[in-house]
Amino acid sequence: MFTQVPSISSLSTNEGPVSGGTRVTLHGENVNIGGEKMVIMKLSNGVELNCSLVTSNNTNEMVFLTPQVPAAIYVTEITLRLDDYTDIKTNPSSAEFYYRADSTVTKLNTYHGIVSGGTTLTVDGSSFNIIQEPRMYLEPVGDMTRTRRATDSTPPKVFACSTPDSNHLKCELPTIPRSWPADSNGTIRCNYGFILDGIQETQDLATKNNNTFNIGKDPSFKVLDGVPLAEILKIEGENFLYIGGQDIVQPIVRVGVAGSGDKSETELDCEVTTIQDKLLYCDMPQLDSTYKKYVVTVYYGSIVREEVGTVVVASDPQLPTLTIVAICVSCGVIFVIVIITIVVLKCRLSRTDQGMKKLQDKMDNLEMTVAKECKEAFTELQTDMTEMTADIQALHGLPFYEYNRYCVKVLFPPLQSEYEHPVMRPLEFSEDRDRVERGIRELAYLINNKTFLLTFIRTLEQQQKFTVWDRVELGSLISVALQPNMEYHTDILKTLLAELIERTMNNPKKEAKILLRRSESVAEKMLSNWFAFLLQKFLKECAGEPLYLLFRAIKQQLDKGPVDAVTSDAKYSLNEEKLLRQIVECRPITLRFRSPDAHAVQDPQTVKVLDCDTISQAIDKILDILYRNAPNSSKPDRDSLILEWVKPTGERVVMTDDDPAFSKVESDHCKRLVTLQCYKITDNATVALTPRHHVMDSKSSLPKHDTSSSSGNYHGSATGDSLSRANSTNNILDPASTKQKVLPYHLVKPSEADVHQEGDRNKMVSEIYLTRLLATKGTLQQFVDDLFETIFSTTHRGSALPLAIKYMFDFLDDQALLHNIGNVDVIHCWKSNSLPLKFWVSVIKNPDFVFDIHKSNIVDACLSVVAQIFMDSCSTSEYRLGKESSSSKLLYAKDIPKYRRLVERYYSDIKSMPAISDHEMAAVLAEESRQHRNEFNNSAAIFELHKYITSYKSEIMDALKEDEFARKNHLAERLFDVNNLLNISRLT
Repeated sequence: MFTQVPSISSLSTNEGPVSGGTRVTLHGENVNIGGEKMVIMKLSNGVELNCSLVTSNNTNEMVFLTPQVPAAIYVTEITLRLDDYTDIKTNPSSAEFYYRADSTVTKLNTYHGIVSGGTTLTVDGSSFNIIQEPRMYLEPVGDMTRTRRATDSTPPKVFACSTPDSNHLKCELPTIPRSWPADSNGTIRCNYGFILDGIQETQDLATKNNNTFNIGKDPSFKVLDGVPLAEILKIEGENFLYIGGQDIVQPIVRVGVAGSGDKSETELDCEVTTIQDKLLYCDMPQLDSTYKKYVVTVYYGSIVREEVGTVVVASDPQLPTLTIVAICVSCGVIFVIVIITIVVLKCRLSRTDQGMKKLQDKMDNLEMTVAKECKEAFTELQTDMTEMTADIQALHGLPFYEYNRYCVKVLFPPLQSEYEHPVMRPLEFSEDRDRVERGIRELAYLINNKTFLLTFIRTLEQQQKFTVWDRVELGSLISVALQPNMEYHTDILKTLLAELIERTMNNPKKEAKILLRRSESVAEKMLSNWFAFLLQKFLKECAGEPLYLLFRAIKQQLDKGPVDAVTSDAKYSLNEEKLLRQIVECRPITLRFRSPDAHAVQDPQTVKVLDCDTISQAIDKILDILYRNAPNSSKPDRDSLILEWVKPTGERVVMTDDDPAFSKVESDHCKRLVTLQCYKITDNATVALTPRHHVMDSKSSLPKHDTSSSSGNYHGSATGDSLSRANSTNNILDPASTKQKVLPYHLVKPSEADVHQEGDRNKMVSEIYLTRLLATKGTLQQFVDDLFETIFSTTHRGSALPLAIKYMFDFLDDQALLHNIGNVDVIHCWKSNSLPLKFWVSVIKNPDFVFDIHKSNIVDACLSVVAQIFMDSCSTSEYRLGKESSSSKLLYAKDIPKYRRLVERYYSDIKSMPAISDHEMAAVLAEESRQHRNEFNNSAAIFELHKYITSYKSEIMDALKEDEFARKNHLAERLFDVNNLLNISRLT
């Protein structure tokens, strides 16, 4: 029993990490007496833990280390047990101790130091405030894995750190023993860690972070011995990067008065600007010239300071009087020169301003000229278009193709003639006619079986050898075969489209927006054919007229300026690639002519041509006047006509493109085509178009060369069908040598087409001619607007929207709803891909599919620009312009947003229209089939389909045998019979 009563008053700290190890001092009276002592901590969860005791000689203090606990918790009671029978408990207010989450170390501001130490490290982490005595240690890298013991031969360097806040430690590096091992560069690589009570995660960080703390050599400096004072002080030495490296505090350079007892009072900072491995630069401060010598001292860290030498202030030398006079005279001369220079520059600047003003005036005049030309050209063309419209009404219609010829051109575009395709001519038999016809009827029965047809299409599309062109051809043949039953055609089309949409939506590699954009499947080709069948009436009644007027407007605009007969480049092109980039001197002339038709009215007619036109171009312009708005097929072949100039004396001169009197082979093997200018034809001259055989009969004296080539070896039109210089078989041959081909040219020589010759006054920067695109665009603007407004209007010129458009758009909306597609841009793209981009773009670019006309290369290039603008108008992507944008996008930059609003309104109006029932659509489709039932040879289309059955016979038979419905209806057996009937090669 104790004679002295122990009591506990307080604890030295009330928190520590859950890893334990916190040194806690228990203060009180007589708490460190007795023999056996124990300190027990009772946690809030009821668990009691024994604490490790630390020896202390103070009877009023008991020091112990907290044990480890699994998680943050608080202590409810601390019990001091003396000699196993006396328990002294703390009261609740003095027993407050909280276990906090362990402190963590995330990074150091640097992993470098120097042997002399003194640099301060900043350590980032968390919960440093719960550590009583945070310390850092360093040890050579060779000792990283050993357990630190007091008996180690190379003990670690342990040093204290301070805690400015809970998330940072400040640790000042001590001096490192120079006996520690270093590598070849003198760098000591150390393991490092932090002793934070009992936390193990902050120790041995070099291993955990896979890096080391590197101690470098102390910097050394080359002595400065009386260096003259300058604005920048240069200090040389070694190992400066350990001072100025990325993570090391820069050194401090100070300059103090030499001989001063306390330099700290006179020292000034020299601001360090650059540190290299062996060089250090600093900006010298403003020094008092009273003192002639200053000492330079470098401080690095908080331990090392080194004087590196002195700098001296040089005395100001006294200038001789003669030197002062020379300087004054020189300054005066320089002043005079400056004044003269200013006057000269001002005069030149004035002249430059005048030149700039003149240039601005020229640019304004050029702009006004372009605007004037555009306005005049548009006015003139409007007049011509008014006359053309009257001519169209007088002729009772446009030169439309018949339904079957139009459809074949759209369905099978590569054909040179629509009559080449088997569906446009009757089948011819050599023998076994009845057997072949029976086989075709049996195959027609199978094609009208939905199960067979869908299996047939799916099987072929799964074959790797079945190319995109095969898919397009198959889709067109099926469309022709099903044309007599458009309702069945529509059912098959909807089924294939639904499958295509489902495959696209289930394939993550395919973007939904590009669906239907290309004709890469049978369904996509059948869709464009379906619109071609059902919109032909809309073309004839509504959209055909603005399309034809646009074609004629482009052709007439091109004819107003020079067109190169060989390259097809034109002055008034809408396509930059086909823009004539040379100044061509020409003048318009009017020719009087009579028709070569003996039954035609013989009153003279007039035609406007250019004197730079070739003879062939002049003939084309005359034929355009004679057969205005008439079908192109009704025109006589230009090669069958000869143009004669009828002089006032009655003499007739035959004019040809390669008249040897004017066309000579030049030294570079080029030969220029003959133009009207060569014959010096005057305005209002009379010419005659004469059939070639009349000239041959009446002029026996005509040279053979003239008559045989009177049409010219060049076969271009007035608006420039291109003649390939490299590959054409019509190249003119040098009469002296048939081995060397002669290149014909018209306005631009081949050597001048791509090379800009300096010094040629007729050539300017080609971009200047881009204003011609703007003039042509302004002239044709109204016709483009009329076409777009007609296409994108639900009610235009009294014509209602074709029901087929509403029906198909509703089908696409239903499919989007079925697949939970809420993105309106995707639905917009589907509609644009299905109708405008798949049907209308083809029609706009190829009006010769719809009309019996001749489309030249330059007209095709201009229509391609209109078609591209049409495509851009249907797009939903952001319309951005840049320096790399094409000229067509720049030309129509302000118009495309207007066209896009037109398209959006068009789609919105269609969606808001009442839905079309299947019964209404069936009636429309039945009427379409009835009106055009005998337009094609459907048997020929079915026979062409059999070629694909023959090529993939085994695959199709296997697919039919696997289909349950096909087995019930014995479709495979019937196909076998068809093959036996048709595989006899009896057709010619």
